Amino acid sequence: MGRRREAKSRRLGDVLVEHGLITREERRAALRRQRETGGRLGEVLVREGILTRDQLNWALGDLLHIPYVQPDAAAIDAALFAAFPLDLLRRCEAVPMARAGDEVAVAMADPTDVQAVADLQAAARAQLRVALADAAAIHRALGALAERTTSPPRPRIVLPSRPGRALSPQAALADASGSAFLRFHLVHAVREGADEILIEPLGEAFRVRRRLHGRVLEEASYPASALDSVVVRLRLMAGMASSTDAVVEDAAATLEVGAQSFDLLVSVHRSPQGPGARMVIRRRGGTPWPLSKLGVDRGAAARLQRAVQASAGLIVVCGPGRSGCSTTLYALLRAASAPGRYLVTLEHAPTHYWAEATQLAAPSASYLPALRDLVRRPPDVLLAEGLHEREFWAAFGPHTLASTLLLGEMRGADAVSALGQLRDLGLSGTLLATSLRAIVAQRLVHPSALRGRTRGHRMVLACEVLAPDWEFRALLLAGAPLATLHEAAERSGMRSLAACAEAKAARGLVDPADAESLRAESLWNCSHS
Repeated sequence: MGRRREAKSRRLGDVLVEHGLITREERRAALRRQRETGGRLGEVLVREGILTRDQLNWALGDLLHIPYVQPDAAAIDAALFAAFPLDLLRRCEAVPMARAGDEVAVAMADPTDVQAVADLQAAARAQLRVALADAAAIHRALGALAERTTSPPRPRIVLPSRPGRALSPQAALADASGSAFLRFHLVHAVREGADEILIEPLGEAFRVRRRLHGRVLEEASYPASALDSVVVRLRLMAGMASSTDAVVEDAAATLEVGAQSFDLLVSVHRSPQGPGARMVIRRRGGTPWPLSKLGVDRGAAARLQRAVQASAGLIVVCGPGRSGCSTTLYALLRAASAPGRYLVTLEHAPTHYWAEATQLAAPSASYLPALRDLVRRPPDVLLAEGLHEREFWAAFGPHTLASTLLLGEMRGADAVSALGQLRDLGLSGTLLATSLRAIVAQRLVHPSALRGRTRGHRMVLACEVLAPDWEFRALLLAGAPLATLHEAAERSGMRSLAACAEAKAARGLVDPADAESLRAESLWNCSHS
């Protein structure tokens, strides 16, 4: 009882001042801002950079007389984790740490949540010893534990950092195992910065091509007699079954080249010409690009910067496959990052890796259940995929847009067409008018020959950014047709995909043929004729 009275008499600000984490003047200023803007004192201090999240959590633990811990998924017993329903742990933002006799130590983001403690205790069938942990650290640990307990360990492919000599057709034939062939092309692709290798049967021969900066480049051709051994060796390296009737098989492995580590996604297929394969190389670590590096013009970048600062709502990035949508989404996620904001990504497999966000991977079968669990206590910012599917919105719940900023990818020809898809999926005009912050539609186009279209030259981004103004929102509320919405979007400052490409072609950045192709493909040419 004495400790409880002491905790009630002490306040967070007192603890922070006592331990020298803030000054009395900083506390007074933060209390004034708290009265003006609302929220909790600790969040105000973190948001303004006076206090780190780690310092805040430590001080809260001191105030409540409970330890502040940092969960380590590698040190948590899998059997203890399996004793708790995963959806309960995610809902309560808790992770079991250890069992000692009749007690179970559990780390929680909010140890003062009496109902959550009771639910966890009922599931554990034991007394709980509660500790405090950061919510982001808890979700990272839960994601790692769920992956560890539901997925077999990935095969590891360890290669030297140098590819050695170029592989001749004769050497490919001499290596009956196919190992030298795969080693050479994987290491060569990593050194060149390629993100995909294609192995394609051509009857009497097969070819190898690689994708570099969005362009598919010819690599080499080899005798067809070596193809079977190459594909068999690739299946073994990726941990695939020895034989199957499936037309397409997928697997994942960890690729280590020297000191670098990558995810290797392998797809093997059968065709009348023979077997073929595709290897996607995804780099780990690093920081997403800033918006300024994408090649978006200043006006569009400013509109996007305002959009990601919204406390809640919807931002969509759309385009066909391989149009760079993931890179743009992560650039927006980086721009949305701020002290005190909890960022989560939910993808079938992460397309980028960034330590500032809690990244959750959910294969196809578990993606929608994971989404339902996540939105019970939604994060501040969520990056997700599959917004063009009705099942996504059934699991996400459109009402969540009132409390979360959703950054999502979908397939769409242009910004207004994507808006039409959202309507068809059941999002009402009222919901779109109140929650839509921006739609980015984009393509990757070829650079101009004037700028040296050499092998591997990086593709150029063409995009349009729709940021609704008051007129546009009024038209959404009224259920205006898409042609009317497109005209209003251009009045509000949106520059179309074709206009963006033409402007870059005029500056010598883009192939004029690509700009003309985008103009011809536009659904809205008739509205300007």
